[in-house]
Amino acid sequence: MSSLRAAYWVWRRELHVMLRAPILYVVGGVFLVVQGIAFAGLVGQLSDPRRPAPLGALLEGQLAGTLLTWVLSLVVLTLLGMRAIAEDKRSGGWELLLTARVGEGAAVVGKWLASATLYALLWIPTLAYLAVVAWFRADDGGWDLATIVTGYLGAIAIGAALLAWAIAASAAMASTLGAGALGFALLIGIFLVGELPALWPTFAADHPSLAAILRACSVRETAGAFARGEITV
Repeated sequence: MSSLRAAYWVWRRELHVMLRAPILYVVGGVFLVVQGIAFAGLVGQLSDPRRPAPLGALLEGQLAGTLLTWVLSLVVLTLLGMRAIAEDKRSGGWELLLTARVGEGAAVVGKWLASATLYALLWIPTLAYLAVVAWFRADDGGWDLATIVTGYLGAIAIGAALLAWAIAASAAMASTLGAGALGFALLIGIFLVGELPALWPTFAADHPSLAAILRACSVRETAGAFARGEITV
């Protein structure tokens, strides 16, 4: 079996298993409720009739997120990644995969793709929030489709990159709980590195060059840039 076919087979198998897990729908429901509450609050902040904010500011605020929505996203990513390999190793499924002529690399890539696909599926219903705002908007302005596509693809790509760390933690630990603890610690650490200049203003003022580097590593700043349609290579 070629590596591509093996990765595709693992991706399809994992997706089938994960979509049948009830916990996924509980996590997805909580994710959408919290995102909806945060979005409603953002609409309230930006809906001053004297100075209505452009729709782009609303999209940026949604995708760049708040501390609460990012912590929730990191928890969701941890839950999606922590079982990927650790659970299979505990149950013996990992050995079965390898004996089915699936290489370790293809198995890891397939599991990562399945988790990233589920994370992308969680974001799709939030497009309804944007549709509601466009429908009830008082003026004739509308959404920039290219910016929406760029922003959402950026949010999903950032999630997929963070998922790689969560799955690496799953591969390093023997238990699912241990993988979850290590994965969340890694993800929250990566998130806080980029937030350090905002959390510690005196440090940013004393070390502007280092603060600029840390801001460039910020997942929130990166998500906001994608939402503005900015792609920096």
